[in-house]
Amino acid sequence: MANKNNLEIERRFLLKRDPTSEYIFPSISLIKQFYCTSGSRIREKRKYNGSSLGDPKFIKADKTTISYGVNEEIEKNLTKAEFKKLLLTATSYINKKRFVKRVDGLNWEVDIFTDLSIIIAEVELENIHQKITIPEFVSENLIMEITGMKQFSNKSLSLPYKK
Repeated sequence: MANKNNLEIERRFLLKRDPTSEYIFPSISLIKQFYCTSGSRIREKRKYNGSSLGDPKFIKADKTTISYGVNEEIEKNLTKAEFKKLLLTATSYINKKRFVKRVDGLNWEVDIFTDLSIIIAEVELENIHQKITIPEFVSENLIMEITGMKQFSNKSLSLPYKK
C-alpha cells in the first residue's frame, strides 16, 4: 500500500522456507491478483482467521517504478461488478497467502505464493534511507535481498490466466 504521496517504498527478501509455522503473525489474508491488458493490477483480498474468510475487498492499482525500491502506486477500491469487468481483460495472475507482523513500528509481510514454490518477505518504509533491523523470522530464512530485481516482481512471477 502506498503512502499519502502515492509512493510505495519497499525492501523485498527471498526466503528459503516458510517462517509462519514457527512465529505468530496476527494478520493473514488470501490474495488473488490479476494483471490486465491496460497495465493495471486488480486484486481480491480476504482476511483469514484460520477457520473462515472475511468479505472480499476489490482493489485496482496502477504502479510505476520511479527508482530502486520506489514505486508510484495509485489504488482505487472497486465494486464486485467493476472487478468482474476488469477481470475479463486479465492476462496473468498470482495467488498468495499474506502474513503480516508488526516489528519495530513497521509492517513486515510474508507472501507465500500458492501456485509457485516461492516465499517473499517485504517491508514498506517511509523513505528510501530508512534504517531497518531485519527480524529473525526473515534473517534466519534469508536467501538474498531482491529489492528492485524485476525477475522477482509479482508481475514477472505471475502465471498465464485462462478465462
